[in-house]
Amino acid sequence: MSRLAATIATVVFVLGLTSAAATFAQERDAQAPVTYDTFMKTPFEDRIRLFNEANAETRAALVREQIQRWLASHRAKLSPQQVQVMEENLAFVTPALYEGRGKPEDRERARALEARTAKLFTRAEVRQALTIEGDYLPPPP
Repeated sequence: MSRLAATIATVVFVLGLTSAAATFAQERDAQAPVTYDTFMKTPFEDRIRLFNEANAETRAALVREQIQRWLASHRAKLSPQQVQVMEENLAFVTPALYEGRGKPEDRERARALEARTAKLFTRAEVRQALTIEGDYLPPPP
């Protein structure tokens, strides 16, 4: 093969790879948002990466879904005070929380809510209910 033909073949190959990479990126970006079920069934290390890469709306939605499902599956054995505090936690989780737009009073409110939560729940319950470290919970029946 001549040098010109080899150069042309190389350019066509590289352009093909660049085009394929661009197509992959477009398809990846066009994919549906990460769902709770898909996210929570992902290995924990990947969950952390996905969570850190997600936008504020997705982060809040994932954590809210965890809280909602945990509350639904445990409501029957919780006291009214525990249900109330868990519902306060649910209301506190918003996209603004993950955008860093919090005000000083929000930090104070968070600390007070954290203290009330810690008085009513074990560390294991808090981790399960309020974090992405919790176990996958199927949707309520």
